[in-house]
Amino acid sequence: MNWYVKLGLWVCAIGAVFFYAWRKGALLRMSNYTAETREELKKCTWPSVDELKGSTVVVMVTLALLGAFTVVIDAVVSVLIRWLLERAKRKRSHADAMVCHPYPGGPGAKS
Repeated sequence: MNWYVKLGLWVCAIGAVFFYAWRKGALLRMSNYTAETREELKKCTWPSVDELKGSTVVVMVTLALLGAFTVVIDAVVSVLIRWLLERAKRKRSHADAMVCHPYPGGPGAKS
């Protein structure tokens, strides 16, 4: 399909959606919502530059502490899991060596 035909179809589709929204009053409601939001934002008190810098420092320090805590806990849990797995492996190999076989000369038989 030609590029201009595709562009024309998209323009028609967007135009149809726009016309439908205009007829249903959605555009007026959206315009009112935007105007009301702007009015409410004018009533807000915004932080000064110094307050903003202070808050940013608090957030950065908190993130650094949380990251360090996560790394330490991850390392401790990793070491603990490795230790438990190694211990289980040693117990299993020790138990395998203690198995008695029912026939002489079988695996584990003393010569």
